[in-house]
Amino acid sequence: MPGRTPSRRPRGYVMTPDQAPRFWQLGNLWRIVASGHLTGGSVSLSDQLVGDGGGPSTHMHPSDEGLYVASGRCTFNAGGQTVIAEGGSLVFVPRFTEHSFTVDVPGTHLLNFYVPAGFEMFIMGMGHPAMHNGLPKKGEVPLPPPDLIMMLSRDYDQLEVPGIPMAVTKKPEPHEFVTKANPEAVAQPFMATVKSAARYWHDGELWSVLADAARTDGSCSVFDIYGHRGAGAPPHESSEADAFYHVLDGSVDVLIGDKVKTANKGDFVFVPHGTIHARRTTSDSARLLYLRTPGGFERLLQARGEATESFDPPPPDWTGRTLEAYRVEALMDDLGLRLVAVANPLRA
Repeated sequence: MPGRTPSRRPRGYVMTPDQAPRFWQLGNLWRIVASGHLTGGSVSLSDQLVGDGGGPSTHMHPSDEGLYVASGRCTFNAGGQTVIAEGGSLVFVPRFTEHSFTVDVPGTHLLNFYVPAGFEMFIMGMGHPAMHNGLPKKGEVPLPPPDLIMMLSRDYDQLEVPGIPMAVTKKPEPHEFVTKANPEAVAQPFMATVKSAARYWHDGELWSVLADAARTDGSCSVFDIYGHRGAGAPPHESSEADAFYHVLDGSVDVLIGDKVKTANKGDFVFVPHGTIHARRTTSDSARLLYLRTPGGFERLLQARGEATESFDPPPPDWTGRTLEAYRVEALMDDLGLRLVAVANPLRA
C-alpha cells in the first residue's frame, strides 16, 4: 500500500464536489475529492451517491475505511455486526475486516475515506468517466472486463473474501453480504452519531467525538464541529497530522498557508501537515465533519475542553477551562501542534 512518501509536498486546497474527478461504477457515482497524489498517500476521500439497492458484497482491504452517511440510510455489515446507519452516522471499518452494505434509500449520499490512500486508484481504474454529475441510468455503464478487475485487485491489494465485489455479473445473493468477525484485530468496527458521542465545548464550539485514536488504533480521529458566527481556530500548524474539513452546513473562511478561501456547504478543505491554517465561521452557524490522520486530537479536547451533555455550542459568556501554560504546551508538543504568532486575517 502507498505510504506517506510523496514526490512533492502536498498543498492545501478547497474543492467543491463539482470540481472533483467523477466516475460511474456499478450504478454509483464516485467523486474523488482527495487522492493519494494530492495528500502524499496519507488519505483518500470520495463523495459518493449510491443508486437503488447499491452497495458492495462482502470484501476487505488493507486500509482503514470510514463511511459517513450524509443523507439517506444504509444497512452495514462489518466484522459479524449489522447496523442501520442513517444521516449523520459514521461507520468505521478497520483494515482486514470483512464488510458489506446495502442501500435502503435510493440516492443515499456517502463520504468514504481510506487511510492510507490507494483504494481510489481501484475505483478510477474500473470506473467509467461520468457524463454528468448524477447517477447513471440503469444499464448505461457496462461492467469492466474480469481480467482488468483482477489485475487492479492484485495491484492495489484488494483481498478476495469471498469474492471481488466489483466482479459480479448478477445481483449478489443475501449470503454474499454476511461477514465474519476478526477476533485477532486490534480495532473493531463501530458506528457513532452525535447523539451517542462524547461532546465537549472547546474554543467556542461544540465538538462531538465520532472516532478517536483508541478505537481506530491510532489511524484517525473524526469530529462533528458546530459553531456560531465568529467561532473557529486561530493560526496554528501540525507537524504530524493531515486534516480534512467537509462543510455540512453554513460557510467558513479558512487560512491555508498564505491564502484565505471560503468553503460553503458541500465543500471540502484539505490541510496537509506542516501548513499554517486557521478557520472562522462566517454564516450564522456552521457544522463541519473534521477528519485528522493520525488520530489523537481528542486529547486536547479532554484536557482543555469542557465535557457537556448539550447539543449546542457554548453560550457567549463561556470562558472555558483554565490550565497551567506548561501543561498545555506539553500536550500540544506531544500532539505536534503549535500556535503561530502571525496576524490572523480571519479575525472579525
